Amino acid sequence: MRKIGIVLIILSIISLPLKNACALKSSNLKEILNRARLEKKAEFLVVYLKGSSFEMGYQQGVLLRKEIRSLYEEYFIGTLLKKYAKFPLKKFLLWNYFKLKSFQYQKYIPKELREEISGIAKGSGLSYLTILTMHTFLDTMSLVRKKSKMCTNFVLLPEITEENKLYHARNLGFSPKENLDRNRVIFFFEPQKGVPFVSIGWPGMCGVLSAMNMNGISISETSVGTAEVNKQGLPIMFLLRQIIQYAESIDFAINKISSLKRICGYTVTITENNKQAAAVEVTGKRYEILFPKEGSLISVNHYLAEDLFESMKPVYPKVNLEDTSSYKRLKKFQEFIKHKDKFSLNDVQALLKTPPLSTDNLLQSIVFIPQEREFFIYSEKNSLWLEFSLKDVFRSYEFALLLEPINLTSQEKISPQLESKSESQYFIKFVYSYLPRPCTQGRGLPQKENRLPLSGRRIWIYLFLPKAGEPYPLLIFLPHSQGVTEYIEENLARFLSENGFAFLTFETDFQKYSSRYREFKRGKTKIELALIYSDLIKELVLETQSILDWMKESKHIDAKRICIGGLSLGSIASELALELRDDVNCGLFVLGGADLETLFLKSKAFKNITKEILEDKEALREFLKEIKPWNL
Repeated sequence: MRKIGIVLIILSIISLPLKNACALKSSNLKEILNRARLEKKAEFLVVYLKGSSFEMGYQQGVLLRKEIRSLYEEYFIGTLLKKYAKFPLKKFLLWNYFKLKSFQYQKYIPKELREEISGIAKGSGLSYLTILTMHTFLDTMSLVRKKSKMCTNFVLLPEITEENKLYHARNLGFSPKENLDRNRVIFFFEPQKGVPFVSIGWPGMCGVLSAMNMNGISISETSVGTAEVNKQGLPIMFLLRQIIQYAESIDFAINKISSLKRICGYTVTITENNKQAAAVEVTGKRYEILFPKEGSLISVNHYLAEDLFESMKPVYPKVNLEDTSSYKRLKKFQEFIKHKDKFSLNDVQALLKTPPLSTDNLLQSIVFIPQEREFFIYSEKNSLWLEFSLKDVFRSYEFALLLEPINLTSQEKISPQLESKSESQYFIKFVYSYLPRPCTQGRGLPQKENRLPLSGRRIWIYLFLPKAGEPYPLLIFLPHSQGVTEYIEENLARFLSENGFAFLTFETDFQKYSSRYREFKRGKTKIELALIYSDLIKELVLETQSILDWMKESKHIDAKRICIGGLSLGSIASELALELRDDVNCGLFVLGGADLETLFLKSKAFKNITKEILEDKEALREFLKEIKPWNL
């Protein structure tokens, strides 16, 4: 009777009606599905999803309807429950316990993810609660101590790799593997909110276990058994999904992991571009943050922080650590690191496929290269590594950043340092320099939006004053993309000085020492170079305003007689700066124009980009008319 009572209670709870997160008109279905597609590469399904949370869920549900139902019936009901519940009644009770816990976790799951689950349910024909349970079973299995994972994550920083790149290597193993090793999916998500990302998982999953986004953040997890658990909290797949969709930095990820209520034990490995990495070891109650030592970092299925390791002992009272697969994988990696000073991508890939890191229950072998937005995944079918690029998939997203509006008004007061002073028969020349304050102090481009190398942002100012007749009218003149030259700017300064004008030109380190940055620019795509020079223009616009305000306070300058101008790229930047200022009414622009319609529709450089963004040339032509400067 007691068992029957428990069953009735569970059934009464899980049968409560769940609100559909989003009403969908049938007239919109075709349009929504047209934004998604399904491909096959080796043994992997490759799915491209784009839209709102509900729309991406619905797209996945329809495209993978057969595979989602198969995963539910053959793996969850078949393989998984069969392993832990031999008898029908026990199987029924266990699965409904999983459902009950999923229902309880709901209040911790963000609304947009609940909407996405609703979309998957509608598209696949399975219930909302079934799809939810397929996402949360890992956490519930930890509560009943029935989880067996064999995962490894390790990171090599650029200083110990031959290619000078950060590598985030990931093996995911799980038992039971039967019926889980089929229909693995590579999801490319382009959400309305947040950042596009790739996630490697299974049909019906919008949660994340292994992923990388277009901000150059990669993330993955390893499960750890601990006695410090919470009966409720945010399931791991949704925690990682929240991070990868919105993370701009490793600090954002660490803050999310440490602040949200967790259920059980994991180690979450995160990397950021070519910069840094961290492993956050968590229980349901505590956390420790580990950073790379001597250029490397590893996480396995036991805690490396001593305090947290103690929480594992009640779960494994009779287990000797040295006998575990987790310990053997750790030792293998430590031996690997001692082998030589520098490691190649091939070395990293080979280690992932070497026992004990490679196990019989292996389901994923991945190498993320976050700074390149690339990853490799191993194909057992073809016995080779398949390469994917997020830049290729999300090309239209990258291009859209060029047109993204940003506040270019600067109120920074600068205090340039005098570097040198010289005199000729025509003028007195002053050379100043200063380093713009970072955005954290209230100005400039946000770090994530400025693609100029940090070392290339110092500003060099060249001020030429006539020898008599102050206060002088002033021309602030911005040079072309390669910076200031003696032939152009110094000759212009001589001419103006002879006619009683002061002349000022300036450049960034990136322009002044352009030859030093050839390696930085080498290998960049046309879009990447366009974005870099777009950020250079934005920086020049900001600095023009700061320098203008500095000059207006000078006793040598007539503040009411200032002109802003430029040549080529400098002309574009000076036009933008002049538009932002009401106190300057004169401009001098040389070779700084381009017709957008001709540029986008006829230029070879933009041919493939515009074709991918919009095949309808007439629609693109109309769009370009709207953003032409003289139409604004």
